[in-house]
Amino acid sequence: MTEGKRGNGTELGKRFYDMFSRGDRERPTGNINDVDLLSDLAMTGGITHEEALLLLAAPEDIEEAVRKKEAFGKDQSSLQRLLGWSDEKRRLKVLSRAASLVQASAGIDRGAQGIGLMRGEAALHSGGPLSEVYRDWMESRGESEKQHYRLRLISLWTEEWVSVLQAARGYTCAVSLAWDTGAECSSQERLELQDIQLESVYRAVVRCQEEGLDCQLELLALWPLDSADFTEALDFIEEVGSQTLCHLKPSVDIKIGALLHPDISSSDAADIARLADVIVMDTESVPKLHLMDGKGSLEGAWRGVGLQEPITEWASPALLQNNLEETIQRIRRVKPHIGIRASGEVNVSDLRTVYRLGLTGVCCAPTSMAAVRLAGVRLEWMMNRLPAAEEA
Repeated sequence: MTEGKRGNGTELGKRFYDMFSRGDRERPTGNINDVDLLSDLAMTGGITHEEALLLLAAPEDIEEAVRKKEAFGKDQSSLQRLLGWSDEKRRLKVLSRAASLVQASAGIDRGAQGIGLMRGEAALHSGGPLSEVYRDWMESRGESEKQHYRLRLISLWTEEWVSVLQAARGYTCAVSLAWDTGAECSSQERLELQDIQLESVYRAVVRCQEEGLDCQLELLALWPLDSADFTEALDFIEEVGSQTLCHLKPSVDIKIGALLHPDISSSDAADIARLADVIVMDTESVPKLHLMDGKGSLEGAWRGVGLQEPITEWASPALLQNNLEETIQRIRRVKPHIGIRASGEVNVSDLRTVYRLGLTGVCCAPTSMAAVRLAGVRLEWMMNRLPAAEEA
């Protein structure tokens, strides 16, 4: 972007921005400082008028602007510069929720700060040779036949994980332990499937490192019931890692966390958090969720949102689990700085709930990515989470 464009902005953007500023100053909304600050930044060249307009725009207007720019091949330099700035200044991490390699790539292309969750079993039902070999492995009975399909499954699944890690481009990639709920299998067979999955993931990490790609992998124990259950999963993950990676294990950046089921008690969740590197709340698991009454206030770094009305009046159903707020508060008391994010796709309308709950990361669909990123930084700004003009 040239200095001339940065100083003057587009003429259309300047006219709309001036109209917005005048209208907002005439309304006693309490956000005048935001408009004053953005006006000063635009006049001094800190941001263009088009960037200021995008930062103040309604979420649907941001999404529409992105669609039009992409459809008509318009210059996106102002938008991309603003989105990059928002990622640097915003504390909330915005990641993609991916059920396939295509979705993972689409999210990263739209600016996701990583893959927030890919369920371990997702690729097994995506079609193609991997699905066929998985089905053959499940149906095989003899020991030699089982071993034959196991080796083929490891080989094909490794290639799939290499592609996923490459799609993540060095950002966070969170993978839960596989559990194929649609297949009838014993607990021993499920454990063997997870063993195959882990060996495949670890092999993929080694391959990526050999190709010069650093990976930030998060392996998530699936729905541990308590600290003993999580410890068992933790030991299993580390054992397979030591056997597969051998001397390379210390150089691989892998975090081990937990994907917590909504029904877990807050005390058990806190005990698990003491041992985990990251916590992901599985907000996709229960289709019909109970409402919470929103009593109490968050402690620690996320206190001060200043929302007094009950959370049930404006929260998304995906975040209205019966004890979610209590669970997060309990976790924060034992491990204040641990990363906690929601696995379900979050929209802009959910962000007040997200900050109220104290989540540090969210997942969203590629089409909502730009709006969530900009709305998040604006909301943090309004809550005095960002310093003033010099931060821009």
